[in-house]
Amino acid sequence: MLNRYQMTLLFLGDLLPLFVIGMLFSIPPSPLLTVKFIFFLVLIVISSFGSFEWHKAIKSAGQDNIDATKERTVIKKVEDRGNIYTTYIVTYVSVIPLLSKSWEGLVSFAIILLIVYSLYINSDMIFYNPILALWGYRFYRIEIAQNQVPDGEVKEIYAISKLRIKSNKTSSEPNYKFYTITDFTYLITV
Repeated sequence: MLNRYQMTLLFLGDLLPLFVIGMLFSIPPSPLLTVKFIFFLVLIVISSFGSFEWHKAIKSAGQDNIDATKERTVIKKVEDRGNIYTTYIVTYVSVIPLLSKSWEGLVSFAIILLIVYSLYINSDMIFYNPILALWGYRFYRIEIAQNQVPDGEVKEIYAISKLRIKSNKTSSEPNYKFYTITDFTYLITV
């Protein structure tokens, strides 16, 4: 299970493009750096760590293949979750006006981000990082056959893959391999 620190890093990583926009809005007209510019610069550095936390987790995935029995993992249902990016775009667009030069806008921006953060860590949105989409990954919620999962514990999982995943109920369809990234997020390859 991800701890709160890891979830916070991932949340900030998801907002990297928004922080870049914020920094662009706060570029000082004079050679002196403003507090707001430095604030967004620090957020960009921290959110970069969050984005690369996912990258590191994906690259290190592969040791825990839930298909270790070498049996065919049967995917019963696949739900493409790529539409969740609309939510991120709406979040970005809705808070951009708050990045104005006033401190009230910055405080409002921070309050809205705290609310979004609360929703984010208590939902499945943590698995839909727009930076990963830029790297070519797709996001899925998948239902696999109960007998294919160790101890029958997981029926529905979240997965990322560069592949277009489909149900594979017949033997003519691909035999996907599932690699553990987090407790219930998997990388799927063939």
